[in-house]
Amino acid sequence: MTASLTILVSFVLVSLTLTAPVSAASHPCRQPKILWVWERPEDMSRFDVRENAFAVLYGTVESDGSETRVIQRRNGVKLPPDGCVLPVIHVRAKPGLPLQREPLVYGILEAVDSIRKVTKVEGLQLDFDVTSSQMEQYREILLLLRSELMRREIPFLSVTALVWNCSKGNWGVDLPVDEIVPMYFAMGPAIRDLERSILKRGILISERCQESVGLTSPPPALFPKARQRYYFFSYRPWSLCGRSFVSSLPLPSSLQSGLKTENSTAPPSTNTAPR
Repeated sequence: MTASLTILVSFVLVSLTLTAPVSAASHPCRQPKILWVWERPEDMSRFDVRENAFAVLYGTVESDGSETRVIQRRNGVKLPPDGCVLPVIHVRAKPGLPLQREPLVYGILEAVDSIRKVTKVEGLQLDFDVTSSQMEQYREILLLLRSELMRREIPFLSVTALVWNCSKGNWGVDLPVDEIVPMYFAMGPAIRDLERSILKRGILISERCQESVGLTSPPPALFPKARQRYYFFSYRPWSLCGRSFVSSLPLPSSLQSGLKTENSTAPPSTNTAPR
């Protein structure tokens, strides 16, 4: 059976269980802080693996609406031998266009199979910004992808999300994933309404977005609590940040209670995944 036919058959089977609940898998990394390692040369070997794990961008899947291609990581990364690694795949599709379901899933799986040649894969994170008009197709892609990952004995699936989506009541409740990571980056005056909500509640409204939160490093002055873990993205190479700086980054509420505030000198950014 060809790969495309296998995916098509899998989609038909998965479609029969669109309303079935998804049993959440445990995060493969137990550390409370996860450092995003993006597409540049990085040396992460000095960081304390008892407190820090590493979400490493290993590939990018691009779709222009007619063609899908896979781009492997070009820059080297040095990781501690006993560090926990969560592979990340960035998916780039043109906003507003219908998502190519089978080609995108096939591209992601091609990237996953390449990653498995260089590191152990017990979970996967997708960095994939979608518009509201693409949400149903996005959910179908995740359902199909999850089924294919289980066939490869990869039980854990994480996705990043726009923090604006997570400010809505039940957003993400029907997504067949184990973790949603809202990216709460410095966003300037436009974030004021969301900040007022955080001051009142301390957390984002959607329950699916409360376990983990993505922040810049250093974090903005005010940010929502995460129950289990924070992800951090650095605009500078992590090797220039230093071990003591990384140790000073905030811990989730399961380890340290209260709404955290920090003095921030983080450069402004838009609310998109780290690029």
